[in-house]
Amino acid sequence: MKVSIRKQYVMIMSMLFIGFIIVFILISQIFLDDYYIYKFEDQLLDDMFEFESNKDTSLESQLSTIRELSKTSGFKYLLVDQEGKILLSSVPEFAISRTKADSIDRDTQEIINSLSSEEYAYDLITFESKEQRVVMVKKVQASYLIISTQLSEIIEHAKIANEFFIWTSIILLIIIILLIYFLSKRVVSPILTLNNQVKHIADFDFSLYSDIKTKDELGQLGQNINRISRALEERINSLNSHNKILKDDMEHQRRFLASIAHEFKSPVGIIKGYAESIKLNYYKDEKEKNEFVDYIVEESDRLTDLVEDIIMLAQLDNKQFALNCDSINLSKHLLDYIQKHKIEVQEISIEESLYVKGDKRRINQVLSNLFQNALRYKTEQGYITVSLKQTSLHVQLSVSNDCEPITKEDLSQLIKPFYRIEASRSRHTGGHGLGLSIINSIVEAHEGEMSLSYKNGFFEVQVKFKR
Repeated sequence: MKVSIRKQYVMIMSMLFIGFIIVFILISQIFLDDYYIYKFEDQLLDDMFEFESNKDTSLESQLSTIRELSKTSGFKYLLVDQEGKILLSSVPEFAISRTKADSIDRDTQEIINSLSSEEYAYDLITFESKEQRVVMVKKVQASYLIISTQLSEIIEHAKIANEFFIWTSIILLIIIILLIYFLSKRVVSPILTLNNQVKHIADFDFSLYSDIKTKDELGQLGQNINRISRALEERINSLNSHNKILKDDMEHQRRFLASIAHEFKSPVGIIKGYAESIKLNYYKDEKEKNEFVDYIVEESDRLTDLVEDIIMLAQLDNKQFALNCDSINLSKHLLDYIQKHKIEVQEISIEESLYVKGDKRRINQVLSNLFQNALRYKTEQGYITVSLKQTSLHVQLSVSNDCEPITKEDLSQLIKPFYRIEASRSRHTGGHGLGLSIINSIVEAHEGEMSLSYKNGFFEVQVKFKR
């Protein structure tokens, strides 16, 4: 059976208090009578010393003193001579004028006879009637002061005290158990809070944090568990993030390899087909044979370009290349490139002397892919526009061409390797679908940005280089 820590705490504290009360009652039952008698002896001595302070006064004054003491303490006081004749008595019926004095009992007389001049005697006397009386005797000049009380009275007082202790203890026990029960919530609540928090942490739920404000060990434990929870959450989130990136990379590599296999399959199949045709003399004449050889060379060149693009893209993705950055006049460099390659541009807007910091060779690759992409996918009667301008932080190069409509979904996917739009980017155009991916990787290596847009029948590639 599972018992909560709060119940255990209440049970332990209650058992400790009950045990304390039982031990206290047993001690009082065993030793309280003796303690009363011991304290009784002290009181008798005090009364004797007070009487002695009035020993030189008259008998009437001494009688008044012992009667006042008797009223206060309830004891019986006697003043006797050497022979045991009563001179004074605290009982109300005693009178000094009595002609015949009473004598004390034999046992008390024996106590008197055993006294030296400065001593006092203290004893318990049992009479024939089985009455027990505690008696103290002290010599006062030529007489003796006797103070006595019945033992039954002392025992009765002790019983009353024991009963009072018992009932008081029971009431206190009930009150303390109730207090322990309600206070245990304050003591145990932080532990239950921490236990619940640790349980959630074990289930990888880090949403709970302890709000224990105390400066004791529980407060410190709560703060440490909070730190552990935050650290675990950060580590697990980091692991999940890296795991997602790893999964995405693995999926990307899987698709990349599948795309490579697909891209290689077509030119290799064509080369193999024409090569077998030549080997088996499946041609009409020498002219057709030469056409087959031209097809083989053309597909071989296409395959070589594909391999070079794949190698370049892999190097760019893995950062396995170094940039040799210099200050480049991109305005002049762009014009020279267009003139050198005789690219037909219908609209051109280039601001003068715009410099960027970059690798000249890699920027040439960006220009090459930009214009190849524009020339390859523009319509038959379409045209290309070029713009180069300065913004607050960048130099912005835009190359656009008219083309077939492009959906938003296709536009967001064009940057991925080997992605083509079936209608306008089919294999007959000669592209592999790697140009935009290469451009993006080179621009990012230069800490720049690339964006794609389609508007009013024109597809635009925009790249930004840091000035």
